[in-house]
Amino acid sequence: MKDFNFLDEYYDSNKYSDKRKRITFEVIIIVVLIVVVICAIWLPRKILDNTIESSYNIKKDLDEIGLNIEQGKNIQDELEQKEELIEILKGLEAEKIVFSKLYPMLIDMVPEDVDIETISYNLNDLQISGSSYTKRDISEFMINLGGLDVFKDIELSNVVYVGSSNKNNFEIKCTFAKVME
Repeated sequence: MKDFNFLDEYYDSNKYSDKRKRITFEVIIIVVLIVVVICAIWLPRKILDNTIESSYNIKKDLDEIGLNIEQGKNIQDELEQKEELIEILKGLEAEKIVFSKLYPMLIDMVPEDVDIETISYNLNDLQISGSSYTKRDISEFMINLGGLDVFKDIELSNVVYVGSSNKNNFEIKCTFAKVME
């Protein structure tokens, strides 16, 4: 009698199916490994590039902020100098010397690039010391002072160029037309 094996095809196809599943699984593993390796190389590089770009943008923003801060400091310094002049003039007023009309005139006469450092006075004269980038601004200030009827004589006592600050330090002596009481 002859045996019929009906399951032989099933076993053969099942072997084929197992082999196919194994190859598919190996291909998937290889693809996943390739993706992981590519990500391991590409991702850190991308992160590094983004970090460099971000740091460059932050540095650029900080530089812009630094300029704005520097401009703000310059404006603040100018305001402080003008406030000091106002305080000096208020001090003169507190000592009951009749400068009430002279204060606003002096403030208005100071050119923009002239910095007043001190004002001293006695009954006969007013001494002003300060600094400026140009001698022309000092001359303009003296001409402005000469336009006041309060002074009979305006004399430039001293001008010294200071190279480190690129400014001319000056002293002006203004003699009152009438003795102030």
